[in-house]
Amino acid sequence: MWFPVTPGAILQDVFIPWILLTWTVTAGLPFCPDERRVQNGYVVYQLNGKTFSSQSQLVGGVKRRVRCFPGFYKIGDEKATCRAGLWSKALALCMPKSCKPLKEDINNYRYVRYSHDPEENGKYPHDTEAKVFCKEGTHMVGTTIRPVCDAGQWLPSVPYCMEVPITTPSPYAKLARPCLLPSVVHGRYTFYYERYVKNGTILRYSCNYYAEDFYDSPVFCNDGNWSPGRPGCREKSCKLPTKTPEHVHVVSQFYGNYKVWHGLNISYVCTPGYILIGQKDSRCWYGEWTTPSPRCVRDVVTDFQSCGKAGKTAIRFGGRVVGGYAANTGAWPWQAGIYWQRTDGNWLLFCGGTLIEPGWVMSAGHCFGYDEDITRLQVRLGLTDRRNDMGSIREQIFNITNLFLPKGHDFIDFDYDVALLQLDGTALLNEYVRTICLPPEPYPGDNLDILVPPGAFGMVVGWGHSRPVGFNESTPSLYENTLQQLQIPIRRRSECVESLASVDEDTSQFTPRMFCAGYTRKQRDTCFGDSGGPFMRKIKVGGVGPRRWVQVGIVSAGKGCAVEGQYAFYTHIPKLVPWINFVMASNHTPSESDLVQI
Repeated sequence: MWFPVTPGAILQDVFIPWILLTWTVTAGLPFCPDERRVQNGYVVYQLNGKTFSSQSQLVGGVKRRVRCFPGFYKIGDEKATCRAGLWSKALALCMPKSCKPLKEDINNYRYVRYSHDPEENGKYPHDTEAKVFCKEGTHMVGTTIRPVCDAGQWLPSVPYCMEVPITTPSPYAKLARPCLLPSVVHGRYTFYYERYVKNGTILRYSCNYYAEDFYDSPVFCNDGNWSPGRPGCREKSCKLPTKTPEHVHVVSQFYGNYKVWHGLNISYVCTPGYILIGQKDSRCWYGEWTTPSPRCVRDVVTDFQSCGKAGKTAIRFGGRVVGGYAANTGAWPWQAGIYWQRTDGNWLLFCGGTLIEPGWVMSAGHCFGYDEDITRLQVRLGLTDRRNDMGSIREQIFNITNLFLPKGHDFIDFDYDVALLQLDGTALLNEYVRTICLPPEPYPGDNLDILVPPGAFGMVVGWGHSRPVGFNESTPSLYENTLQQLQIPIRRRSECVESLASVDEDTSQFTPRMFCAGYTRKQRDTCFGDSGGPFMRKIKVGGVGPRRWVQVGIVSAGKGCAVEGQYAFYTHIPKLVPWINFVMASNHTPSESDLVQI
């Protein structure tokens, strides 16, 4: 008798579906919205040392911090945490700072007329204009432009009213070609000077905290003229990035010593054949770039559209599926992890699947139920190491909008053991995420067993249980963090039937929509948690073109794991291709005769 196993149940003489027996907690929640665009500021995501490059990194537990540009202050909470796809707090605002009143006594003002009333703290709001009136016997030095409060600073400079000598003329007035003392834009003098400065004098002044000197050399009076120019400061410039990630290039007009002035942008481009990941443009803002350097990855977008092209599939030692080996990162880019959310919010891996179209994942029907709550299901793509790849640029997370099962699916015998999951978005195909090929649509009279010939080897992959399990044994599931791969041979149908008869099982349970595979004596097999994953062969699709990976089976069920004389059973995909194509093409409300939508 075959029947599904409830998680945590004891197994006694049953045909075991490869579903989860002991849940393994895996943290992670739906990703939160990317809210980097903050007026007058920017957002920093705390990603444990990783560079932010994709919204898929914004999973549960990630911290968001708002930082404001110089001269601006925050309103609201600076920090927030991503929880269940939402930020715990609203985005803070960056507001311009107010300005302190101009100092009338120090600057020799008679009074100042402001365009706005002061705030309760005595400061004047942003955009306030000040009109200065000098005391008698003084006159305004330098510019006559009225200063305006700009994010906490009076710009372009603070006016100064200098005393005019009445009885005694300046001792420098008789000197040949003195220099008239100007005001310092974005700065102030650190030494007292009279209106006229004698020839050869080196000026001492400082810039405001957000500014830098116009010149790299001192300013001095040179026979009536200032050399190398009038003293002054400008908003801090940014150094042009000289060290960028590989294949990233900066496009910008060079300014002097590779400087870019405040408020100007630079752009990043990639070496031909690469595509840019991150922000294309960055602005210099008071000496800092508003966004980090992006990355460039190899551009094989057109190639990514082709199904069945794997990464590096050569075996690397160190891991097991029962008897399998750890897969290389990106080796099997169509592999999907299907997760279920517990009531405490944690997400648990319970089955595998494959990406067959950018918006569709195929899995085993027995992984689900007719009353399945799809709001608690999640599909994760791009993972090889479930622990380290989670939240990385490789991971893509999707919710489920529709779940389709064949009407003929049998939860006891696992006939028609296939399910189609429609994603709530379209997967971005890249080197870590792409589709696997399916067999071509058959014609009447085609031999559909030709793709699963006895003796041929296929590849299976999964994160499932990695130790042998006997026929009558009960054992906790030991899931792997790293995806495992294993080559196993297809058996003759007579061997599949005989394996059931040897343990007194009803042989009619092995239906035409199944095949079996495995070793007779070697302890190599699929096991719990591998359900829904692919059995695939590298063959020519439709018998033409280059050899690519084609999924011919779905990991379904078996007796124990790596038990001598027993084989794993797989869904016969070539015989279900018409139903698969029909569902994806129609996406219709199911009827009693074809499928069930959950």
